[in-house]
Amino acid sequence: MLFKGLGTALVTPFEEDGSVDFASLEKLVDNQLKGGVDALIVCGTTGEPPTLTDSEKSQVVRFVAKQVNGRIPVIAGTGSNCTATAAENSRRAEDMGADGVLVVTPYYNKCTQGGLVEHYRAVASATSLPVIAYNVPGRTGVNLLPARRTDQNGLLVMGTYNVNAMGRYVEIYYGSFRSLYRDAPPEKWRRELTKTLKHELTHHVESLAGDRSLEKWDERHVAELLSGLAEPLRAESVIFIDADGAGLAPLAAGLFREALRAEGVEIPNAFAGLSAAARVNPRAVKAAARYGADISGYAPAEATAELLGRYEAALCMTERQADALAERYPAFDER
Repeated sequence: MLFKGLGTALVTPFEEDGSVDFASLEKLVDNQLKGGVDALIVCGTTGEPPTLTDSEKSQVVRFVAKQVNGRIPVIAGTGSNCTATAAENSRRAEDMGADGVLVVTPYYNKCTQGGLVEHYRAVASATSLPVIAYNVPGRTGVNLLPARRTDQNGLLVMGTYNVNAMGRYVEIYYGSFRSLYRDAPPEKWRRELTKTLKHELTHHVESLAGDRSLEKWDERHVAELLSGLAEPLRAESVIFIDADGAGLAPLAAGLFREALRAEGVEIPNAFAGLSAAARVNPRAVKAAARYGADISGYAPAEATAELLGRYEAALCMTERQADALAERYPAFDER
């Protein structure tokens, strides 16, 4: 491990006129060194780099590196939502004597996971210093995700579920699936992805709808799956169902289509409701946009027998909706 232990994120002290107070900065660094910290982070979020000019950032890094004189690593915050700027900041920090760079994910732009890889690749190519990827989704609006993850049962994880001050939200990602089946033929890719939907979309909907009955049902399903008593969902096409075709169903369909589009895979899918609203709920449109899916043009439709008959599986957003759909169309209950 290149850096370990306790690293202090230094504030940047300022004079009354807004210039850097280097006398106070010197005292801060001395105090940290006496306290036995293992590294110092300068011009990170705590150092308020947006309030510093490029020249001031360089001066601060050079000042701290000179004062520390190799006793502990000095890590400079060099991130930007402009790749070229982040790369140049990192190159300049190396010239100023930093031992590593802390690079935040490009905020506000909300680039794709592939875009993040290219962003960090460009930064790493501009400097010989170690690059620390700084991931703070709550501040940047973008999340740097792992390529592959499994849960405690060894099952492939396709989503991350979080709770923050604004309430529950979910991020679905398919990098792990892509890695696992990278060399699989398209037929197997479609089959395995559809099998996974039953597990992951249940948690996704539970997070958005706050319906614990779904999570409890899925816990039983996973237990049965692991014990061999249940089979995963096997279907070549799917339709998402909610109360009015305007909320969670188009949102789930939009996220699903975005994942398929990223992989160049086609799986027939649709969404509908037990009834049909006039338009998609604006909150669903906003939520989908956070994850790169545009559902603003989606038109809600009612789940008729003819529509259901086109798809092998129907994924309802709540247990109550599933019961209502089965009661209305008993012939499709198994779907």
